[in-house]
Amino acid sequence: SIYLSLLYVVFGSSKHAAPGAFAIIAMMVGTVVEDVITASTEVGVVPHQDEAFCCSPKGGGGNNSNEALDVVMSVTLLVGVWQIIFGLLNAGILAVWLSEYLVKGLMGGAAIHVVTSQIKSMTGLKNLPGTSEPFGLITFYACLTQQVTSINHHVLIISIASLAMLLISAYIFDPILKKWFATFKFPMELLLVIYGTVGMKLLNNTRWSLIEKVPVVGEVTFGLYSPRVPSMKNLSLMLGHSISIAIISFAIHIALAKLIAKQMQYQVNSNQEWFALGAMHFVSSFFGCFAGGSSLGRSLMQVKFGTHSQLSTLVAAVMLVIVVFGASKLIVTLPKAVLAAIVVVALKDLILTIFRSIRLVHLSVVDFLIYYVTFFAVIIINVNFGLIIGIAFALMTVVFRSQWPESTCVGRIPGTADFKGFGQYRKVEEINGMRVFRFDAPIYFSNAELFLHRLYQAVGVDPVEMHHELTNRELSEKTSKRTGADREDIKSQEEEKLLKEEDEPETMQLTHVIIDCSAIPYVDLMGKDAMVQASEEFEKVDITVFFSHCKVGVRQFLENTDFHKKVPKSRLFVKISDAVDQAMKEQTVEPESERRPHNFVSEKKQEPLKEEDDTQREDPTPEVKSKAPLTAILLPEAKTAIDKSFMKDERRKPSPAIEKTATEGTKSIGRPKKESSHTPQKKKEKKDTKKKK
Repeated sequence: SIYLSLLYVVFGSSKHAAPGAFAIIAMMVGTVVEDVITASTEVGVVPHQDEAFCCSPKGGGGNNSNEALDVVMSVTLLVGVWQIIFGLLNAGILAVWLSEYLVKGLMGGAAIHVVTSQIKSMTGLKNLPGTSEPFGLITFYACLTQQVTSINHHVLIISIASLAMLLISAYIFDPILKKWFATFKFPMELLLVIYGTVGMKLLNNTRWSLIEKVPVVGEVTFGLYSPRVPSMKNLSLMLGHSISIAIISFAIHIALAKLIAKQMQYQVNSNQEWFALGAMHFVSSFFGCFAGGSSLGRSLMQVKFGTHSQLSTLVAAVMLVIVVFGASKLIVTLPKAVLAAIVVVALKDLILTIFRSIRLVHLSVVDFLIYYVTFFAVIIINVNFGLIIGIAFALMTVVFRSQWPESTCVGRIPGTADFKGFGQYRKVEEINGMRVFRFDAPIYFSNAELFLHRLYQAVGVDPVEMHHELTNRELSEKTSKRTGADREDIKSQEEEKLLKEEDEPETMQLTHVIIDCSAIPYVDLMGKDAMVQASEEFEKVDITVFFSHCKVGVRQFLENTDFHKKVPKSRLFVKISDAVDQAMKEQTVEPESERRPHNFVSEKKQEPLKEEDDTQREDPTPEVKSKAPLTAILLPEAKTAIDKSFMKDERRKPSPAIEKTATEGTKSIGRPKKESSHTPQKKKEKKDTKKKK
């Protein structure tokens, strides 16, 4: 806590992080010490089976303090080296994976681990296992349940009294003093340390003496270790543990630093923190220090006391130097239960966040799941695996949301060039003969098929199925052998059907599909193939597909592939309105059966069509208005539907009106021209024309 604090003041970017000893990292280092010493001194020794699982040691060899110190220094040196390497690799960008609620879940789980580690000091129990290993908390509380009858009542009373006084100060004294002194906090922590130390000292050598019954801080070794180089024995056994400690130390530190920085409104440089932690671990390892990180309790206490810079950390380090050089005699009789109570109350806000986060289910189910998946993974397994599981789950939510994205048909707002989704605005109109489809996600390998399915569903036409039905119908008509009477019956049925269709409301044939690519950030090769497939499948049923508003990265990707060998560049447009103008021009200039792609002419430069003869003057082309057909078959979740039967039949056999219009040289939009009256003479003429056809 001395060397790490002094070095972080120089290299760190957080104003409130208090580096030093941290419970979770300390337990992880202790696990490495046990593993290395056990492996080097008593290889093959099996723990005694007759001891309780919560109290059984891993093995012998743990009493050699010099060897344990050498292992600690070696692990700390390796942790510093790894953190410096991660800083050189610009691994600070990995901090972006730590979303706000992942960080809160991680800190909540870490707070439970820290509180659990203080239970040993608050109950006076000695034979309790650590919690750093997988499922360590479950083992800890199982062992605590077995030994609940052995709790030291004197220690428990001191702990409860200390907790009560700290909570009274936080919720009663501080709000009152805040009205009079904005930055003043009631120093209950300092008073508890003084009262605890003085009280134990006064009771000593009396019949109420508690020195032998209550664990106290005791004597602190005078001075500091002289610098020396770690021996680095058993390096292979420490490499894996050191990487894990380096990552967890950074993850908890940056999570806490960002949490406080957001609250206090300043920025933290993630990459600089890698170097700061690496430098303080590397240098401090030569002075007998063990790996640490930002202490949750001390960091939150600095925020509580209103500090604004690392000067508070520097003052704390100086005070610790004074303590180890003689002032430690003043706190020899300080009960450990008082210190444990101070740590627990300092974490109360993180613990309360665990319960307050339940309201997230009403705001964002995804963030709610990220928080509690990370939290439960940390407390059930351990911090290492909990962090990995939390990051993996957060990334999976991104994949899932892009795999099942939103998609809709959009229409034009009257009088503007804006296109919005149906249901978002009341006055959105659909343009006759075309559908505009928007897909709100990248098109890549996992959702390429979904893109095609959503497109066919939104448009109301499945070109693959339609083409298959038309092909089967043509083959059946060629191979079927009918008698003359059968043919006459079929002709009479078709004539009756045609006369009925004359009186039925007309429907607009779908001629164009426009895909709005503005919400597609990127496309991979399978996504490109899906776009090509959509264009080719619709082309088989005489429906032209346009792509509009492609992002620069998407257009560059398509140009570097064979996309334009299958889809002409003339079918890509900058804006949806440009694609709509080109589609309306194609509808107006040529019948559907003779449509071909045209080069785009902007709306400002587009000239009116020239009149070629008197026939065109007498029979001008009907104006195509940007509104939904007055009579259309309703499709699910769409304003206008497509008459599939009309597309299937009329594509193969144009109506007499279209044939007559094409012969006279007039322009058509690909739908039967409706006569102004239905006299018997007119119907008879149409019937004769149908027979000739």
